[in-house]
Amino acid sequence: MIEAQGDHIRGLELVRSELAQFATTLPSAWRAGFYGKDLIAVHPGAKPSMAMAIGETLPADSRTRMGWSWTTVALSGSPSRRISTLLAACYRAGVAARLRRNYSGLQASEAQRSLEEWRAQRPNPCEHEVASMLAAVLVRPYGAQEVAVGDGDDPRWPGVRRGDRIGELASAPEMPFYVITDVHGVEWGLKKESAPTVGTNATTSAEGNATRLLPVARAWLAAERSTAMTLDAAYNDRLDREQSLAVHLRSLSCQPGMLFGTLGDGLEGMVPSKDYFRTILTATNASNEGRLRSGAGAARAQKADAAGRDVARRQAEFSLHVTKLLTPEDTPFAELHVFGEPLPARESRIVLDRLLHLRDHPSHHWHHARRHADHWLRHLPPASHREFIDALGTPLHRHEAESQWSDAP
Repeated sequence: MIEAQGDHIRGLELVRSELAQFATTLPSAWRAGFYGKDLIAVHPGAKPSMAMAIGETLPADSRTRMGWSWTTVALSGSPSRRISTLLAACYRAGVAARLRRNYSGLQASEAQRSLEEWRAQRPNPCEHEVASMLAAVLVRPYGAQEVAVGDGDDPRWPGVRRGDRIGELASAPEMPFYVITDVHGVEWGLKKESAPTVGTNATTSAEGNATRLLPVARAWLAAERSTAMTLDAAYNDRLDREQSLAVHLRSLSCQPGMLFGTLGDGLEGMVPSKDYFRTILTATNASNEGRLRSGAGAARAQKADAAGRDVARRQAEFSLHVTKLLTPEDTPFAELHVFGEPLPARESRIVLDRLLHLRDHPSHHWHHARRHADHWLRHLPPASHREFIDALGTPLHRHEAESQWSDAP
């Protein structure tokens, strides 16, 4: 639904409003809060019958597709141990909620039993599907170890500003560039040995969250590991992975500028210099080679006000998608693209080949390119416009495209 909005922030706000509407239907004893795109509700001493009632209160006119699940947890020991136990239980329920969102016919609502019901009903379950399911839920990267969180920090990423502080950008008119980052290949990773495009070499690599969990998924499907042990192993891996991600995002944000943790694995905000930010981005990626790799889109805010920042944010989001289509080729544009900078012929060829490849099996990137065809025509060489239009099947005719964008700055 977020992608259907054509704008990440608007889509996220719509999801949050639906979740807030759902939260108002809960009995007063429940305590609910947001975590990314999820709503987490806690009831001290809740019994299964009470937890199951949650599913009966979904708003009838909801525009989102929700999944829900629950689990009970016994808390004991020190405060840090109780928090760690609660977070692990939250992960279990979150995985099952994602599963039940996609397979609404499941009857079990308790987290562990819903996974086992799904496995029993699937004729040929796929290990990649299971690994993706286990990797899809964000984990608060603390564990039993105490981690100092400063005032205003994102609770997921110590040292990174909270996303709800993004209004502070209004006090930073001296920062002209809007930046949005994202970890590329976060689910399945980037591989050096992947087939190169148009004679280039794929020089970047990174682990994928789901790729790391394939052995765990394989053992669970073969009944070599119980569901409880599988969820424990997956949670511990996700905890380790997101502790590394916290360090990665903190490194990107430790620079002159104001970047906020608004996204699941990325940052956004303003920086005073695109060149300095490029230096930080390159150094952070180099220090994480083989593990994590971020790309970034940037755009200059033409006006130092809210409207100017909003336009620049949308443009930076487009440029981030440029880097995604170019990843993992050996081009600096795969790491950072600045809106308004035209792509050279070689990079344009990579983009066109990717879109042609996706045409018969459209993905999110293909639909995004179609939705923002005008921006692409501004950044691609005029000689490639007809091929771009053919790749997307857009309603634009060649002469319309060229008259609109061939002399664009």
